[in-house]
Amino acid sequence: MKALKYLPFLAVFVLVAAVACSAADPTAQQQPQAPAAAAPAVGAGQAAPGAPQSPAQAAMAPTVIPVIAKTQAEAAPIPKPEVRIIPKAPVGEIKKGGTLVWALAASVKALDPVWTTASVTFSLSEQLYDTTMRLAPDSRLQNNLFDSWEVGDDQLSWTFKLREGLTFEDGDALTTDDFIASTFRWADRITDGKALFLRTVDGNHSEKSLEKVDDRTFIFHLKEPYPITSLAFTGAPFMMKAEIAGTVPAWDRIDEVVESGPWKLDNWTPSYRFDLSPRMNWSGLVPEGENVLLDKLQIIEVPDQTTLLAGLKTKQIDYSNFIDGSIFESIKESKNLEFWVLPGGNTAVMLFNFRNLPFSNLKARQAMQAAMNMEELLAPEGPKELWSLCPAIFLCGTPNDSQVRADLYDQRDMEKARRLYQEFLAEEPNWDPNTAVVVLGNTSYSAMRDQSLINAETMRQIGFKVDHQLPDWATAVTLRQD
Repeated sequence: MKALKYLPFLAVFVLVAAVACSAADPTAQQQPQAPAAAAPAVGAGQAAPGAPQSPAQAAMAPTVIPVIAKTQAEAAPIPKPEVRIIPKAPVGEIKKGGTLVWALAASVKALDPVWTTASVTFSLSEQLYDTTMRLAPDSRLQNNLFDSWEVGDDQLSWTFKLREGLTFEDGDALTTDDFIASTFRWADRITDGKALFLRTVDGNHSEKSLEKVDDRTFIFHLKEPYPITSLAFTGAPFMMKAEIAGTVPAWDRIDEVVESGPWKLDNWTPSYRFDLSPRMNWSGLVPEGENVLLDKLQIIEVPDQTTLLAGLKTKQIDYSNFIDGSIFESIKESKNLEFWVLPGGNTAVMLFNFRNLPFSNLKARQAMQAAMNMEELLAPEGPKELWSLCPAIFLCGTPNDSQVRADLYDQRDMEKARRLYQEFLAEEPNWDPNTAVVVLGNTSYSAMRDQSLINAETMRQIGFKVDHQLPDWATAVTLRQD
């Protein structure tokens, strides 16, 4: 495994449009709303927000946009705290109590959302840890942890104040010290955090950049105006105790869980099930209210889509936040199942190892970008009603929609790709064109598997030698980190 550090490496991780599915009796229709109160669930194939990614990767990302759930493009959110109550899809009185059985589409190997960016870990961590901000279902900024924030007249100082009453499960208050330790660990590895602190006076996560005022107040000191400073916290960092986050490096795994979010972990049977119960002393500023509505939350691992479909139909499973396109028609045809397509959609990404050749060279990345046929790549996601083409990095129809450099999207220009590949070879005389580039897909998600096959063949047509590997998802995530 360690030898992979020295190999040219291309990791291909692509996701399908997330589809929520629930048994169609009245209780089951209401139950999925409670986990959403903790945080809008993230699709199982989706890279966690803020996962390490370069601008070059983002520029190449095809976008999955459900055509049946679009929002209107509006101005970017203003930097003020805002609580938005999101209308619930099911109509009728909210039903409280009961146990929700939620199926994850892949195995969870860790409960540390910094150590791994696997989306199943992120989804589970959203239940166990509070986060500062979230994106509401309408793609607007949703404040969760702050009482207020203010921007200085010079636009270089941002003063944040934590809400009163924030606690950990052990009874300790969640304070500025915990926030700073959690944020520094997050910024040590996750791209969103790195990008934020690059704009601070110290250019890094330090006491000069993030100043403690008191137990509930801190100030960000910027070296240049950054209007979306508050947005940089969307979905992360996760609030851990200072004595844990401040002592375990970002590249080492945290195994101890002290909950700050809406749920506490009662039991974890690896490769099978998580049993969670509500934290009675928790309240959050989240869509749909301030309290957890369920008595219990049971999260089970069901990587096989046929098994998942059977469990949903027999009501052994209440909810899944990821449905493979291959069983979408069966979901639609079932009379006792209901599905929702997430507003705004998800983004499919290709991750390059840009630290080493060949993809440390811009021309090599541009060659792949020029050759891509997005319709071909998105076809494995399922029927066209689950996706559409969109060049916007921040998703079409959302407040941050932008068509800047849309000309680089879906070029389908193999001649240009081969020309750029030759320019790459000319710029890198020490690169041996017979060196195989590792393309990493996985067998757990059929769309990712098929898309990695397409990308591997595209690379061969450009001129690259390819070593295409297809482990299971858990192994792929481990290899991706190596």
